[in-house]
Amino acid sequence: KEGYHGGSETDGPAVRALSLFGRLIFSDPSVVPQPREWTEVVHLLYEHMSSPEYPRGWVISSRIFEHILVHATLCATDGVLPPDRSAETVDEEEEGEDLRLALQMARTVCSAAVTLRGGSNPDVWWKYAAVLDALGDGVRAEDARARSVALRAGRGQGAH
Repeated sequence: KEGYHGGSETDGPAVRALSLFGRLIFSDPSVVPQPREWTEVVHLLYEHMSSPEYPRGWVISSRIFEHILVHATLCATDGVLPPDRSAETVDEEEEGEDLRLALQMARTVCSAAVTLRGGSNPDVWWKYAAVLDALGDGVRAEDARARSVALRAGRGQGAH
């Protein structure tokens, strides 16, 4: 695959993903990272999270990887998807396929987070809504957003 692969080839996918993520987050503000770089982070993290060595259950490192995966996915869609379009309508076939795969991975991670962890984190619900919007599932996205707002209101935090 072309693009920057953070870390060395002998490093595992988690180290390469975090190295690339750090480079993208802390890059020169005048250089806009390409969607392909963000999707590379997503693919590497998903590879790591799918491995048998990945810790299961409530582990702080797992939660960090999950948040980074979703954040990188949403960064990949920024500027690629106009607000009224989903990943299904991206013109360039290869870029669109990478983006759709990244969004599916993010949806899987968000779905597991709201299902397996009691669904009480309004931020996860808000990100889940953004991922569902990008996938073109407006009805479920609106439900997730409403859940996020309701949870925030219950905590006295107001709307997002």
